[in-house]
Amino acid sequence: MKLVFLAKDAKKLKEKITKLSTTLHIDNEEFLDASMQLICSIDSRVFQELNTLLCSETRGQGQLELLSFRDVAEGDETLNDLHEEKTND
Repeated sequence: MKLVFLAKDAKKLKEKITKLSTTLHIDNEEFLDASMQLICSIDSRVFQELNTLLCSETRGQGQLELLSFRDVAEGDETLNDLHEEKTND
């Protein structure tokens, strides 16, 4: 998902966002003019809580965009696993 909010709120928001879930993984963090953009993976169970936090902390100025949804269960194969199987045959 992509989160965009004012750069002046970056430190405070990053701390609160990382406290929401232990499965948070920030893939990219970038300052764009007066805003900050985070591309991250997060457990879908905390999506609504994250959206509420972003709205309240940014007074409606923050944006949350769902880039992709992936449901992974233990034992699922990844594309890399399938590629390795094919090349080993």
